[in-house]
Amino acid sequence: MLPELFRIPGINFTVNTYGVLLALSFLAGLWLAATLGAREGYDKNKIYDIGLYKILV
Repeated sequence: MLPELFRIPGINFTVNTYGVLLALSFLAGLWLAATLGAREGYDKNKIYDIGLYKILV
């Protein structure tokens, strides 16, 4: 696995593979929680709000 996925030229910003995979796994988990929560009768938007709040905290 490459440690550096790609680099944005001009501003010298490196996007690491670990960060991209971590973000994708969190979003997949959030989507799964919202889907399963909606089946149980929970509001999908509240689950997304809680998940996005957890990113910040």
